[in-house]
Amino acid sequence: MLLADRAGGNGQLLSLAEALGWPCERKTITYNAANRLPNLLLGASLASVRAGASSALAPPWPDLVLAASRRSVPVARWIRGRSGGRTKLVHLLHAMAPLDLFDLVITTPQYRLPARPNVLHLAAPLNRIAAAALRDAAARWSPRLAHLPRPFVALLVSTSPRTVPAAADALAAALAPASFVYRWRPGDADNPYHAFLALADRFIVTADSASQLVEAVTTGKPVDVFSWPPRRQPWPRDKADAHGAAAGLVGRLVDWGLLKPPRDFAALHRALQARGLIDSAPGAVQCQPLDDMEQAVAAIRRLFAPTH
Repeated sequence: MLLADRAGGNGQLLSLAEALGWPCERKTITYNAANRLPNLLLGASLASVRAGASSALAPPWPDLVLAASRRSVPVARWIRGRSGGRTKLVHLLHAMAPLDLFDLVITTPQYRLPARPNVLHLAAPLNRIAAAALRDAAARWSPRLAHLPRPFVALLVSTSPRTVPAAADALAAALAPASFVYRWRPGDADNPYHAFLALADRFIVTADSASQLVEAVTTGKPVDVFSWPPRRQPWPRDKADAHGAAAGLVGRLVDWGLLKPPRDFAALHRALQARGLIDSAPGAVQCQPLDDMEQAVAAIRRLFAPTH
């Protein structure tokens, strides 16, 4: 079962479910104001769910729940309780709940989770775009971009839901005349993002977009990151472990789900740079293709392996 909502992680959930190849049912959950309460207080419950606007949850209960975002945690735990504890819980990103509540937590460097036996630390998010979707988008958009000179450089965000109009205006004004600018619109069936991934020769990706960064990296083309100084101080490195997880009282608050550390995008960039996947001069570092999806699938399958 896939628990999806409008928060982050849905693209990763769908990619992971497809890679697993197991029969899967998607449940879309919407939430009421109670979802702002700490997960420790909500417990294993549907107290934060808007029942009339959400998918029905009923037997038979699944063997596995894949979920992401802190809001899905009480729902996933409720399902496991109804199954008599049989349902395995696999959570992506950061749960904002004690990590030992889950059979497996799959995370990436920016979330600063500590090392635990049930935590799988990957180099990058699991977003993957189907090859067929890229081919179809390339076929539709190639004629419309044929007037542009090669090489194509795609600047992502291109724009996105987070791009304010003034920033988009300034960017468009600074570009050379021989360019194409797409202004993001909600629900636009003609969004060229997949075509940009398929047709571009290289990419420049803004530093705060982990999903677009990994989607560009998985094309196998050169990727550079456009960074700017952080708005807030990073997590103190001298009080953190190798994964950037805090120690002491702060670390315990994070473990209990009562404190969420600021995301460390620089850690994500370092992980990708170490593999030669971003910001690398040709030949400077041997490129190591991402095998994160294979690691995630193998870790989930081990949860169901017979024990002797």
